[in-house]
Amino acid sequence: MRIAPKYAFNRPANTTQYAQNELVANSATAASVVPLRWDVGAVQGKGRIDRVRLFTDNETVTTATFNLHLFSADPGTPGAGDNGAYSVTSVRNWIGTVACDLATGAEVTSTDKAKGFAVSGGIGFDTKLAAGGGQAVYGLLETATAATYTPASEELFEVCLEIEG
Repeated sequence: MRIAPKYAFNRPANTTQYAQNELVANSATAASVVPLRWDVGAVQGKGRIDRVRLFTDNETVTTATFNLHLFSADPGTPGAGDNGAYSVTSVRNWIGTVACDLATGAEVTSTDKAKGFAVSGGIGFDTKLAAGGGQAVYGLLETATAATYTPASEELFEVCLEIEG
């Protein structure tokens, strides 16, 4: 069975440029950050992520490169909020990272951009085996190494996981 759950969030209302390896999130306050969450109940919490699609309503592509970190359980409160250094307290439930380069080859209009990323070999998960797991995969988005990115105020990010269950 194939599923394609999506998760969308808006980042804070500012245009502060990101440096490399900074968290892109819904809140500038670490305790208020909500990790991305995809329901995988349709595949009983087990499967393989074969592809990721990333959409944003900011058409600027200059240095739009991100890392999507995926976890088989909630990664907990990150070390910082939006625009702070990316860190987590534990990588126990980390299942993989997908590099998402929107700076080259993205579909771009005058108002937004999107691109799909194949995951070589796939990223397998079994949320029921994870500490605190359930029937969801979680994620955190980070600006990539050597990237700086100027966001739009309240920029929308939508991330879709293409999963074979």
